[in-house]
Amino acid sequence: MSLAAAVVLGPSYGLPASAAAFTPALCLWAGTGFLWVAVETLLSRAGLRGRATGKVTRVRTHTGRGVNSSTSYSFAVRFSTPDGRRVHLHHPGTHTRHRPVGSRVEVHHDPDHPPRFRVAGTDMDRSLMWLHSLNAALFLGLGVALVFLGG
Repeated sequence: MSLAAAVVLGPSYGLPASAAAFTPALCLWAGTGFLWVAVETLLSRAGLRGRATGKVTRVRTHTGRGVNSSTSYSFAVRFSTPDGRRVHLHHPGTHTRHRPVGSRVEVHHDPDHPPRFRVAGTDMDRSLMWLHSLNAALFLGLGVALVFLGG
């Protein structure tokens, strides 16, 4: 937004109109950032081939402050792998859906390292991954198009 204001209003305040030359680079940087987050999310889910049924043992409520305050939850889960290993850990991250203590959840874990796990249906990783991928494609495409049109 501020870049657009600089490009549009800049010349009237004596700034060079060449500020528009930064637009392709800014688009490419933004696209690269979105792509990085999408790939990082995809890799965090990779290798979680194991499945188990777990039980929520503890719930924490997190309430945001300010104008856009929201409530999210984090919780601890206990589950056993098919080969008998037991895991009881706090699930990483916070979630908008409340899971009461004692509720059963589907757990996706790494068979080689069960403490690396996610509870199915709690995070929006897949949605966010696709949203970041879409934004990456949009900004990278726009940046490349601007490079070719400007050069």
